[in-house]
Amino acid sequence: MEGKVRNLYPGGNTPHGFYSYYNYILPQRKAEKIFCIKGGPGTGKSTLMKRIGRYFVDRGEDVDFLWCSSDPDSLDGILIRGRRAAVLDGTAPHIVDPVTPGAVDEIINLGQFWDEEKLKGSRWEIMRLGEEISDIFGYAYGYLKSAGQQYEFLGELLERNVTDEKIWEYRSQLKMKLDAISILRRAESKMRRDYVMGGDVRFGERRKFFAGAITPGGIKSNVTSVIEGVGRVVVLDVPVGSRTEVLLGPVSRRLTEAGFDVEEYYCPMSPERKLEHVVCEGADLAVICSNEYHVVDSANIDGKVVRIKADEVFTGDGDRRAGEVFEDVKESSRGLILKAVALLEKAKGRHDMLEKCYVDAVDFDALRQVEDHITRSIMK
Repeated sequence: MEGKVRNLYPGGNTPHGFYSYYNYILPQRKAEKIFCIKGGPGTGKSTLMKRIGRYFVDRGEDVDFLWCSSDPDSLDGILIRGRRAAVLDGTAPHIVDPVTPGAVDEIINLGQFWDEEKLKGSRWEIMRLGEEISDIFGYAYGYLKSAGQQYEFLGELLERNVTDEKIWEYRSQLKMKLDAISILRRAESKMRRDYVMGGDVRFGERRKFFAGAITPGGIKSNVTSVIEGVGRVVVLDVPVGSRTEVLLGPVSRRLTEAGFDVEEYYCPMSPERKLEHVVCEGADLAVICSNEYHVVDSANIDGKVVRIKADEVFTGDGDRRAGEVFEDVKESSRGLILKAVALLEKAKGRHDMLEKCYVDAVDFDALRQVEDHITRSIMK
């Protein structure tokens, strides 16, 4: 029986540029082994990680596949969850360097397998393509920054037109759903009892990721993948731009204060603030948001699903003008995001050309030795 595969993004293209959550993949104190792969484009890093990840999945082990937001077909890393082991692409823009060299981290240098003389012959082409890629990414991030300002304005419009009573109603519905979870109630009772008795009180930890990404292939969403196997799923139907952290923040806090570890998934358009999904395997619970960019179909979810409709905003006659402005800004923001996507596609085209410069100079047969070494080390 195959293991469970989850697909997520540890970094993303955002209005702030490339935004990384790499430090949350596998904290040092919880890790058995972390491999940091160094090497140029086209040197086989993604293929190597795919093969290792598939090996453990075929053995029945659960693996997180961590995808690249700048090339949705390439991996930036894998996490073999049960073995607390990770293999990560340690090159720019998500530079990963050893924190505990030898004891936890190991550098894998793929540069030992390339022919420097062949690469020197392409040096000017490599430099030219690298500069072009950097420029194109700068333009793409400019569009995303403009889209991000409009996205913030959408949040302001919604905030003005959603009453405090409505927010209280949505929070109350969420609280009722959480109150019905017996394992959470028991954990909260134990936490209170331990506190009163002077025992050890351990709050849960938060890990942050993206469930979706703005990529050369368009706007991607893997939200149904990150909740695979979760028994209870609460879906919030919300408008684009909603400040969902107002609703999900208290959910995440309640779970961690009860001692549960949680995964928080953020919006690429507001990676520092906008919490969109909370997944807690310990409580067998996920609270996720559905909007036009990541539509969640209940039929595609394995667990028990409850939906809370929180997308009816501009319904009164007095709200008509605000609703028209909202729709206009929403479409303008989407247009800017799509322009960024088109530029990311151009950057990927240049990157593909850059990879070809390296492919002809790499001894891929020798990479098998690296694959065997990493696999054996993880298996120990």
